[in-house]
Amino acid sequence: MNSTPVARPGGLTAVCILAIVLGALGMLTGLSAIVISAVQGPLQNLVDQMQPDGDDEAAQLQRQMSAESRQFAERHFVRNIVLAVVRLVVAGGLLAGGILAFRLRPAGRKVILFAFIAGIGFELCQIWPMIEAAQLTQKIMGAQQFGGLEDGDEKSQALMRVMMKAIAAMQVAMLAAMVLTKMSFYGFGWWYVTRPRIASLFVRPAAVEGEWR
Repeated sequence: MNSTPVARPGGLTAVCILAIVLGALGMLTGLSAIVISAVQGPLQNLVDQMQPDGDDEAAQLQRQMSAESRQFAERHFVRNIVLAVVRLVVAGGLLAGGILAFRLRPAGRKVILFAFIAGIGFELCQIWPMIEAAQLTQKIMGAQQFGGLEDGDEKSQALMRVMMKAIAAMQVAMLAAMVLTKMSFYGFGWWYVTRPRIASLFVRPAAVEGEWR
């Protein structure tokens, strides 16, 4: 005897699809971060060998920025690897949980709820590393821009400082918006999947004696 199939609400479908998309993107990002961390040292050595050997201000500035980038990568190597692994775990939970929940499997609800909670914690933990990386990028860009200006060109330097501050503010705003958007989705997803009406969809009815399931 076949049981009547349970209709999946449109809201649950949307949550599952978004979870699957974010999970797939997170897997790619996490794997890329691990690969970049593994090859960053050899690549940095290659870049250092290609740098000019002159003693002019531009060459010295380039070597200084390269050294700071190397020190930053070495100082945070372990942290970057740990964050990448955690990202993979969260992304895997979103991907697997989204697929299973989409099919209304009981395990899917548990996995996706875990992924939502872990995702909120991960986004909170990576805020400061993202800000540090953005600050380093701004410092390098600012040094490159100011290196091409004359010392007496005060107006150009002042304009450049304003532009760099505006770019830095935009980057921070974009990072904050991205983190808040993900956390909002994780929070809403957790709230939605825990609603009694939605949770009941993942409860399989007990088998009746003599009934084929």
